Amino acid sequence: MQVKTDNSLIPPVFERELLASKHMDIIPLDTVDEIVWVLTYNEYGRFMAETRNDTYPIAQRVSEENLLWKKGEDDYSRRTYLPRDDTPLELVYFCRRIYDCKQQKIETKNWRKKQSNEAFSSSSMETSNTKTSLKN
Repeated sequence: MQVKTDNSLIPPVFERELLASKHMDIIPLDTVDEIVWVLTYNEYGRFMAETRNDTYPIAQRVSEENLLWKKGEDDYSRRTYLPRDDTPLELVYFCRRIYDCKQQKIETKNWRKKQSNEAFSSSSMETSNTKTSLKN
């Protein structure tokens, strides 16, 4: 399925990005070729950084002590849902936005926040205008 995207969409849809949707399909199990990993944007960034660090020669790698986070944190609650270090990169994707099938639009968190802030500011302006007119 091809998705219509607005050219001004910020941030743009990346090659490894999937869009979440409430649409459901039922497909036969024997048509599934491979299982892929779909991570949050932050988890994807962390996985790619760890994987890229492992590809460098040992002398150029960032040492375990200098990493911003401990690699393979055991206390991270979603650790079991993350791909292993030897997972092929072509099986790892990320998702940070939702595609609304009814409206045929891509929604982002910032877009929703912006919409609610605009609605709040316009309603507060209406309230202040009403108070001003009541005083007169």
